[in-house]
Amino acid sequence: EPAPSPQPAESASGSDLSVEQTLWHPVASRRAAYVALDDRPAVRVQEGDVLGRYVVSEIRPSGVVFLQDGKPVERKVGQK
Repeated sequence: EPAPSPQPAESASGSDLSVEQTLWHPVASRRAAYVALDDRPAVRVQEGDVLGRYVVSEIRPSGVVFLQDGKPVERKVGQK
């Protein structure tokens, strides 16, 4: 029997994402965030980075906007 797929079924509005911290700056290239995906340790991302099936669209002081299949998904810092 084949092993289960490592990718879970499409989750509803980024429920597998957790934004731990944002480092906002007026210059977009200097913005960063620490984001955990699927309960893995958080990684540092910048706008334009790809994390799993999400693209980091915009880092805001209060959270991050991701794109999933071209649709925006916003996660606030600390939101579960």
